[in-house]
Amino acid sequence: MKPASIITMIVAVLLIIAGFVTCLVAQNIAESEGEMLFAEDRDYGLVNTIDLAETAISKLELNVQDAKIQIHGQSETSYIELVNFRENYYSFSDSNRVVSFSEIPDVTSMLKFWENGVSFKGIRYLLTFREEEPEGEKVINIYLGGENIDLKIVSITGNNCEVTLDNLAYNTDYTFQLAQGDIRINNTRNASGLTVNGTDIAMDLQVSAFSNCNIQCSNLQFVGYRTTLPITTIDCATVDMMLRPNQSIGSLNFNIALDNGSVIVNENNLGNSFVQNISSNNRFELTAVSGSVTLKEPPSQAEITGGGSN
Repeated sequence: MKPASIITMIVAVLLIIAGFVTCLVAQNIAESEGEMLFAEDRDYGLVNTIDLAETAISKLELNVQDAKIQIHGQSETSYIELVNFRENYYSFSDSNRVVSFSEIPDVTSMLKFWENGVSFKGIRYLLTFREEEPEGEKVINIYLGGENIDLKIVSITGNNCEVTLDNLAYNTDYTFQLAQGDIRINNTRNASGLTVNGTDIAMDLQVSAFSNCNIQCSNLQFVGYRTTLPITTIDCATVDMMLRPNQSIGSLNFNIALDNGSVIVNENNLGNSFVQNISSNNRFELTAVSGSVTLKEPPSQAEITGGGSN
């Protein structure tokens, strides 16, 4: 080997060693100042916190498998907690008003990901490269608050996910593409649209309002309590629904048709269909092969005060 090549190799090795030492020193300095360069081991898992306080956010875009996703509004500041995700196995960006997160399933796809032009996260992540996944459930906690939030779109794609929206009051379109999943929505108002596509979906909507709703899936379990859904279209194979809307049943348009099953309105079994046309702009349409749909009047003030639910 030529002397120049040997010298080059020695310099390269020294630079790598210097890089590792620099990362270790930086980690110690950051920890002494209360900042974390790597994920922090807490009681509920390995947590990587990303500060979004200075980030303008118009869109959240998540692509994740087998995880719990929780999006909370009315926070003092904006930040994300990534719990039990291997640091080299996801991509994250917060540019152009879009916050995006996507899992990278394995080393092979990760290398291909880099080849496609996405920059390497940095040598510091090699210090925590994990062959095995962290123990515990994968969780994404997103807290939104402050003046930089003008949320227009939330898009979540994945499989076997549990999604929770809580205390959100943005004019937002929510789109979920889930093969299997649970969707829980509480106290989410002023929302523009709710679109759900999937196979086996369980939905629980509490004290929320959407201007339009479109649900298409094979199997649907649906609970709606004190929920406003003026324009709604639901198409599924099997359905199990309990709906207590904000408005009186008599003030709404309905077109519910089941090939086999029952529609129960205020404890009256109407067979496998219910059609009601009145002079209003709302529309609730549901078609299914089989199942049951139960409609009840809105809860009284006494029920609400006493904590009554479905």
